[in-house]
Amino acid sequence: MDHEEALSRIRHLTSELSQVNALNVDAQGNLGLLLGACYALARAMILRFKDRTGTALPSDYSIELSSILACIGHGQLPQDGPWLAEFYFNSALQRLAAIYHRTLKVLTGDHRQHVPKLAQQAIQGKLLRENDLAALKDVHDEINMLKHDSDSLKKDRRVSVALAVRAAEEAGLLVKLTASKSNA
Repeated sequence: MDHEEALSRIRHLTSELSQVNALNVDAQGNLGLLLGACYALARAMILRFKDRTGTALPSDYSIELSSILACIGHGQLPQDGPWLAEFYFNSALQRLAAIYHRTLKVLTGDHRQHVPKLAQQAIQGKLLRENDLAALKDVHDEINMLKHDSDSLKKDRRVSVALAVRAAEEAGLLVKLTASKSNA
């Protein structure tokens, strides 16, 4: 998926979300997280984010990090470049993973379980179909790997721009469902 198509789909999604009537804290929080994910994805596309599925970080990554750290140390925040595009993309993924977990808790009414069990409950309860969650599951799995696996940066990245945009669209469905459930 190219940057323009991604931006077009994000614009469409945010236009739909602007009509969501989030009346309680859960619905407002989930809508706010999704707004942040959409903004971060849009910024990543505007900054020309390059998919990095596959092998680990570039060999000169530590040089880039040192340069950015030195700039920030001198009061100059990065305004563009590959690192900032990746920052926004990763921010979107983290927000999407959080939305997935939070909305499943609201939909199922179960605030104790982890995502696989909550997703299973939502599907068994006919609140969702399994294919409603495929991209979000992949994003959540990647973020969990990053959080819990100390070797995660050495492994292949699986989430592409296309997958992240699909996950945002799936999150939009979940946010709409939780808003309608909380407004009922």
